[in-house]
Amino acid sequence: MESHARPERRILTREEAAGKLARTARLMTPPPRNWHGGWRCIDGRERRGHLLAAPGGALGFLFAVAAAAEQWARATGRRVPALADLLGPVEAYFGGGLSTHTDDHHADDPLRCAGCGHCAGALKEPERYGIARYAPDLRDYLLRATMPSNVLEGPHREGAVFDVPEAVAMPGSEGDGVDAFILHGRAWKQTLGDLALPVGMAIDADPQAFPGLVLELGARQLGVTDKRLADGLPHLSVEVGENGSIRLSA
Repeated sequence: MESHARPERRILTREEAAGKLARTARLMTPPPRNWHGGWRCIDGRERRGHLLAAPGGALGFLFAVAAAAEQWARATGRRVPALADLLGPVEAYFGGGLSTHTDDHHADDPLRCAGCGHCAGALKEPERYGIARYAPDLRDYLLRATMPSNVLEGPHREGAVFDVPEAVAMPGSEGDGVDAFILHGRAWKQTLGDLALPVGMAIDADPQAFPGLVLELGARQLGVTDKRLADGLPHLSVEVGENGSIRLSA
């Protein structure tokens, strides 16, 4: 089975999801959002709960700004900027590089993100993800890259999707047979907004309109991945109470 195929899985009830949250979530001092090593993918096989989770990890942000740059060029009738024009400010924002993941089904694949359902899925269906013009260059970049690529193990077994605050650490997998997709949604959106500024300057995009376009295209890409991999799963928001308790939102 491919790592990003949608298998049969057990869907968590709200009570079971609350139990998983109680067992695995804790408060943390989050890593800096502008450090590539502080991000992991939303993939439920991830056990590194102390990292911020976004679709595709740090690499996924590059895919989002690429989609925005491609749509901006199409809307304005200008040439599509070179991938290098995007890579410069994105890598600079993240401290000089990016990070990604694969899995044990694709460990021998030279594509650094071969086991990532979000990034590999985008390269397989670039039109759906809005990166048709950038897909060949992104693939070449990832075949040449020496970026860190964490190797996740096993098939997808997610039974829910948790959107958690930046101050909450939560692994996707606890080894009990039912995993969960984890997203630090607010931190992800804030980082997309932060990235839009230097990328927009590098490609001479409208500084008022481009950040909104990056957020829109990032959300659209996440929606495609969600439909492919998490369709039918409960999507649960998590909050931190005044006393520091971590709980499901009403």
